Amino acid sequence: MSLAISRARVPDGVPIADPFPGETPIEAHAHVDATGTLKTDAYATHGVDIGERFLDALSLLTRASTL
Repeated sequence: MSLAISRARVPDGVPIADPFPGETPIEAHAHVDATGTLKTDAYATHGVDIGERFLDALSLLTRASTL
């Protein structure tokens, strides 16, 4: 059985220290899987191919997650 915690899945946040207040959940924790796909978290089923530039992929992922 897997036991994990992710701030991205808890609407009110997790009561832990927040060293970077104002940081979006994607900026705080984005996940790159073994295929080079950037996801909002390790449990996400969809993501964005990193391709040539990580920051471009992060921008695409951020826009897609706000839709």
